[in-house]
Amino acid sequence: MQWRKCFNRALAMSACSALTTFAGAQTLQFDVNSLTASAPGWTGLTHTGTVMLTMDGNSSFNAILIDGTDQPAFSATLMDFQGMIELDNGVVVGGSFFIELASGAKYSCSVPSGVGDVDTSAGATGPFTIDTLTMGGEFDMLVGGSTFGNVDVSMWDDFEPLSGSTLCFKLGPNGSGTDDDVDIDIFIFGEPGDMMDCKEHEPNDFCEEKQTFIADECEYIQGMLEKRMIPGPQPDTWLCVVDKNGNQLASNDNGSMQGNGKASGVWSDDGNGDGWADLLVNNGDGTWSLRLIVTGFPDGFDGNCNGFFQNAPHGQIGEFTVCVTYLDAAGMELRKDVRVDEFVTGAEAFLLNFTAPAVSASVHVEIDNTTGREKVCLDRDFMCFTGLEPLESYCITVVSGLDYDCNPTDTTLGWFDKNCDLIFGDDDGGPAAGYSELCVVADINGVITFAISGKGDDNFDGLNDITYEPHGVCGTYMLQIRRADGGPMSEPVDPCDQVSVSESVQSGDLNEDGIVNGFDLAQMLSNWGLSLQSQ
Repeated sequence: MQWRKCFNRALAMSACSALTTFAGAQTLQFDVNSLTASAPGWTGLTHTGTVMLTMDGNSSFNAILIDGTDQPAFSATLMDFQGMIELDNGVVVGGSFFIELASGAKYSCSVPSGVGDVDTSAGATGPFTIDTLTMGGEFDMLVGGSTFGNVDVSMWDDFEPLSGSTLCFKLGPNGSGTDDDVDIDIFIFGEPGDMMDCKEHEPNDFCEEKQTFIADECEYIQGMLEKRMIPGPQPDTWLCVVDKNGNQLASNDNGSMQGNGKASGVWSDDGNGDGWADLLVNNGDGTWSLRLIVTGFPDGFDGNCNGFFQNAPHGQIGEFTVCVTYLDAAGMELRKDVRVDEFVTGAEAFLLNFTAPAVSASVHVEIDNTTGREKVCLDRDFMCFTGLEPLESYCITVVSGLDYDCNPTDTTLGWFDKNCDLIFGDDDGGPAAGYSELCVVADINGVITFAISGKGDDNFDGLNDITYEPHGVCGTYMLQIRRADGGPMSEPVDPCDQVSVSESVQSGDLNEDGIVNGFDLAQMLSNWGLSLQSQ
């Protein structure tokens, strides 16, 4: 099981600061094992499609934990599990989960878009993990009104709709895109319902799409500088086709129709009339194979495809995708094989062996060198507070937050005018190392616009101002607004001031006929128990 790794990450990215800020908050964890995952056409880190999760005869609800501690009262039989995670080029774009126990108790939640992605486990090619957040979690049919699997979950049930959950599991699909032994951990941390609207959410990377908070309703805001998927390095590939003894049959540098013009490709037809594409090799057992070596430019110019050019590494870095299409003599597609690999050290040469389907009279090999993606920290969050007292001074402070390593999230804070021009910013002026603080003045409309980014991004474009690379800071933060003079965020309201009075009545037009005259005076006196005649 990998729950310990996931639990630590869940705390770092979802709950660390919240757990220290809101007394009594705890993390609830569901551990469900041996599910079946189906992801047809699985392409790994860059997969686009839906991963379906279902239970089978081996599936079990293994444990409920609170803050990482097994609950001895736990006892439950899994009746139903349904889940789906929608991916677009390896980025989570939606999904949902549903758990039902034999007792009838149920839990369901949804998966938000843009928070989570596919990653590799321990840096290997596979198995893969999918990390994401859940939201809107709800319990139903709790036994005795409070227990789920004999564990008291009333604290979390009271905080519906739940949010802040983290999901982690390993996924190693076979050739048909199926894995029948998937473990999943769903982490839930409860928080008061009135805090649900006081959370930063995307998209808000630009001032024009800033998120608005009402100050006296959201004195604290929970936020996160998230990782973003961006295009990775695009290696210049070299392709060799070899026989089973390693003798070179063909090579190509930039012949692919895919990629950026520096990707390799070869086409092979049945020139000798034996019914098989000429670059396919007879294995002697009735099967034919295509043997490819993918290396990096300039390796290949020296006659070898071994990762080196004149005894020096080729130096190419990045991911590439090899697509092999088999056609029959009539030009009908028989099958398509896809393989994803990555140059990591700049000295690799990948030997790929494909067994062709019967009657493959033509084979097309194309490499796409633009499929690589990398996760970087360049998020920034634009927000504004409204409902403030015009021209009054307020202080905005980053008061807590932890990064991936559970160190303080190193933020920078900027103040912007109504035209989205930066007025000034602060890096380390907050109450602790790495935290930021600004004391500013609300505008004439009672609005303050500000942004949070990572250290070094003083112009709030997501990049370090010196290196022009992503600022590199990812983590949670908690932000507070307070009056600079120490007064309450909103002034107490006299009960007499709560009566709603229209503008016409305020002007003396008590009967609201558009004219202030004797009729209005008569109505006023009658309210006092007097009349015009008595005067």
